[in-house]
Amino acid sequence: MEEGNGLTLRSKLLGLQIVLLIGMLLFFWHLNRTPNTSNVLEGKIFSYQLYLRPYDKWSPTGYIAFGSKQDNFGVLWYLDQKKGDIEELNKEGEIAIDLTNAYKSHHLYWDTGDDGSSISLPNGLALVESPGNPIMGPRSYWVTKTSGIFKKTIYCTDDATDDEGNSRTTRERLVEVGRIRQ
Repeated sequence: MEEGNGLTLRSKLLGLQIVLLIGMLLFFWHLNRTPNTSNVLEGKIFSYQLYLRPYDKWSPTGYIAFGSKQDNFGVLWYLDQKKGDIEELNKEGEIAIDLTNAYKSHHLYWDTGDDGSSISLPNGLALVESPGNPIMGPRSYWVTKTSGIFKKTIYCTDDATDDEGNSRTTRERLVEVGRIRQ
């Protein structure tokens, strides 16, 4: 009889483990499904990468900081900095100060639209060195995919028109680097 009771107890424990495993998988699936883009961007720093078609690879082109409500949702492009430089600026609280100034002095901010399926920069994107002189005019990026559980990656496209009036679609990727420290 004891063997029967022991086997039943083991079966119950195995069943409980399976239920917990399924519960954890469902929890992580829920976290990983495409979230509201504003929740993903707010108060974070992302590596900005362009897809180079001829080479079939992603090319990093600096870092973009997306401010939170505390930073007035300011946005700036850190083009020449390396990851270590970004981490040091963030540790010192400089990025939060830069974002607040970008919004207050130059009204540079980010927003989302279409239920989180687009990211807009209504007044463009400027380098941190010259926030009063945006190097990109007003922009909208269409979010095509968001992935990652703890560190998010956002894939998007941008329809741009050059000076000659030719339109082209570019593919961009934002890879989360860290959270902005106040």
